[in-house]
Amino acid sequence: MVRLSTTANHLSLIRFQRGLKYIHSAGVVHGDLQPSNIMVSHNCDLKIKGYGQPRVYGSWITRHASAHYTAPEAMLEGQIYGKSIDIWSVGCIFAELLQGKVLFPGQNDIQQFHMITELLGTPTETVTKRMTGGNVIDFIQTLPSNEGQPLSEKFPGIGPKAAGLLENMLVFDLQKRVTASEALEFAYLAPYHDPTDEPEAEETVDWTFDNANHSFEYWKAELYAWESKLMLN
Repeated sequence: MVRLSTTANHLSLIRFQRGLKYIHSAGVVHGDLQPSNIMVSHNCDLKIKGYGQPRVYGSWITRHASAHYTAPEAMLEGQIYGKSIDIWSVGCIFAELLQGKVLFPGQNDIQQFHMITELLGTPTETVTKRMTGGNVIDFIQTLPSNEGQPLSEKFPGIGPKAAGLLENMLVFDLQKRVTASEALEFAYLAPYHDPTDEPEAEETVDWTFDNANHSFEYWKAELYAWESKLMLN
């Protein structure tokens, strides 16, 4: 990934968060946010694509996102979808914009999780139980304990505002991970934040169609229309 200017980072991230705020307000969890699913024009107009396997908030996790951008709870078995998994992915992409390379380039889930704990520290038992259960907790407890490091040290020169936002995106505790709406209010994005120009969906997506029996051509047309509506500036 090519490193962008500070202004381009701001514009790309604010538009990304605006689009994500709209998607989440429609009751949709994207679940596959990664650079290849983000289109940015020369003037920083941004569209989110890749809605092949979106999920309703509260459904069971099925792994399909690129491992480098997958939230730690999505690596672990038996978890329910939450909007916070998209926020983790945004944090990874944001970090990639800042440093020009993948933040957690693990080759498998174990290596990926270890790399995450090297940066963020090993999660407490209480936080771990919020992410997973059963044998996975026992497995995590067998991993080497890490204290982590401040993101300001990992990304020297990015400034406290960028570090503050990143720290609230890349956090193990699901209860502390920032929402798309909250992220727009952080100091890093404040100069570009305009609540009057950050729309939310007028209604949530009706997921009863998941059980409907229609032809392939019908679903193809419906999916095209739905994705076109969600590919926001």
